[in-house]
Amino acid sequence: MVSEPVGFPHTLIGDETVATMTYSGKIPVLGSDGYPYWKGRMEAFLVSQSQDIWDATQSTTFTVLSATERNTPTIVAQHEANAKAVNFLFSGLGSMDYERVSHLKTAREIWSLLNAHHEGTATIKARLVETYRR
Repeated sequence: MVSEPVGFPHTLIGDETVATMTYSGKIPVLGSDGYPYWKGRMEAFLVSQSQDIWDATQSTTFTVLSATERNTPTIVAQHEANAKAVNFLFSGLGSMDYERVSHLKTAREIWSLLNAHHEGTATIKARLVETYRR
């Protein structure tokens, strides 16, 4: 009889059970610590899951294609990375921020909208700098 690892997903390879991990760590949740803290932790978390997942939040050229248009391994991998990034981002948001971004389809759109909402646009940041210089 093969013993199964406790607390981890497992895969049977031949007659040996091997523990597998598809997720590690705790997803940072945007809360009272503020957006800058969450942003830094979420970036580190996404990179730790996969560089491709983090890249999905930064890609300005990615667009969601229909299933029939996903015809190469590279395109399939990009869509999987985007789906994982979107899932992690949604999982780290409270209800108000989730409502703000839930209609978006790409991780880049979500990341950008959250950043613009919480930190402001470049124009707003420049005005704040000028205000504090006076």
